[in-house]
Amino acid sequence: DCNSTMKFKNEGWEINTVGGSASLTYRILKSLRLNLNYTYRYSWYNKDSPRGADLVDTSKGAQYLAEPPHLANASLLYAPPQGLRLSLALHARSGFKTVRSIDGTLFGELGVFDLPPILFASGSVSWRFEFGPRWFEAGVRAFNLTNRAFRDTSAVTRSDGEVMGAQLLGRRIFLFVRGEI
Repeated sequence: DCNSTMKFKNEGWEINTVGGSASLTYRILKSLRLNLNYTYRYSWYNKDSPRGADLVDTSKGAQYLAEPPHLANASLLYAPPQGLRLSLALHARSGFKTVRSIDGTLFGELGVFDLPPILFASGSVSWRFEFGPRWFEAGVRAFNLTNRAFRDTSAVTRSDGEVMGAQLLGRRIFLFVRGEI
């Protein structure tokens, strides 16, 4: 079960989830592809949960609200074997309610927060060189430049200002080099 002398266990958040994903890729031209995908999930409490019960229904069978039920992505990729390559993607998630500490501390007073739907874009531009069976590519990729909380929103800020827990998928700009040798 656990090889450690200390074991952490979350209590009162036992949930079941059902859902699925669908993805479609359409090759418009030899070097141009469109991809669409959608994920739906529905979660409910597996047993009565005391945490936040005075704010939302946390009885067995009630819907677990602390996650977005709908996620969708659309991407367009222009990727010839050599030369300029471009990609553009849109990412969306539905709004949802979540129970969190009002002051951001781990054990603070709880409140219900409405997290609005989110839509943001990402993309890349690169140049690819082919040398027979080998290739080299260099470029720049941008992700979530508006710094929207897309999927992971479970981080909390402790009373000393430090972030604890999972991290938000924040904005990223990076240069990349990749290849096959």
